[in-house]
Amino acid sequence: MRAAIKVVLIIFLLLISWIGYLAFSLTHLNPQITAEWGYVDENRTEIWLHVNLGRGIPLSLSIDDATLALGVVPFGEIRHAELGFMQKTIDLPLVIDNKNAVQAFKVHIGNGESSKITVVMDASIFGVPFRREFNRDIETDILGELDSTLESIQTGSEENALLQTPQIERVSSRWGEIVGAITIYSDVTLYNPNIFPIPVRGIEYEIYMNDYNVAHGELLGETTLPSKGSATLRIKTFVDSEVLPKVWAEHIENGERSKIRVSIYLKSTILGKEIKVKIADKEETIETDLLSELKFEG
Repeated sequence: MRAAIKVVLIIFLLLISWIGYLAFSLTHLNPQITAEWGYVDENRTEIWLHVNLGRGIPLSLSIDDATLALGVVPFGEIRHAELGFMQKTIDLPLVIDNKNAVQAFKVHIGNGESSKITVVMDASIFGVPFRREFNRDIETDILGELDSTLESIQTGSEENALLQTPQIERVSSRWGEIVGAITIYSDVTLYNPNIFPIPVRGIEYEIYMNDYNVAHGELLGETTLPSKGSATLRIKTFVDSEVLPKVWAEHIENGERSKIRVSIYLKSTILGKEIKVKIADKEETIETDLLSELKFEG
C-alpha cells in the first residue's frame, strides 16, 4: 500500500514539475515569425511562415487544419504542421486561394471596408483533439488611398503650350456595384487655367499594371470647365476583378515589382475641332515588401 502511495506521489510531483516548467516556458517565450514566398500562380499563393519560439516547450502540438476567412468567405488554409516535444520551431504552410481572396475582398468592400478575419484551427496536444477559433476586426481606407493617388498623379503643362493642362484639385470616391466588375463612383474637381472654357464631352481613363488593363472609366454626364474656374466631373470606374489574380501572381513573380500606368484624357470640342486634353499620363514602377508585414519579434 505504501509503495502504491509512493508511486502516486512521484507521478503527482512529476506532473506538477511538468506543469511548472510548461508555465515557465510559455511565460518566457520570445517568439519570432519570418515568412517567405512559396509557389505562386493566378490560382493560388503559398507562403511559408517560420515560427521560432525561442525555447523548447514540453508539449507535442499537431495542427491538422486551420482555415482563414474574411467575413463569410474562406480564402486560406494551413494543412498539417507539427511542433514536437521540446522543439522550439514550427513551419506553417499557408495556401491562399487567389480567386476566393478576390471574392472576400468584394465582400469586404460591400461591408464598407469593415470585416472580421476568422481563423478556425483543428489541432491536438499529445493526441487530444481540440478546436479553437480566433477573430480579429479589420478596417481599411482603400478609397482614401485611391483619392490621394489620383490627386498626386497630375501631369504638368508643356512649356509655351497653347492649351494648359487642367489641374486636379480634389477627388472624392465611393464604392458602387461589386457584382462582376468592381465599380467606383468619383467626383473629380478640375481647375481650368486657360482663358477659354473647355467643354467636356467624354473621358479616356485607363489603368494598366504589367500590361494588364486593370481598370477603365467613363464620364457620367457632360460638363464645361469655365475659364480660370473649376467644375466637377462625375466618373464611373470599372475594376476588372477577373484579371486581379493574374496581376497579383506576376507582381510576386517579379520580386514584388510592377509597372503601373495611369492615363486620363478629356474629350472636348474647341472651335469645332475634336481634341483630347491630357490630365495625366504617367508610368512608374512600384515595389512592395508584403512579407515584412508578417514578421514578428516578441
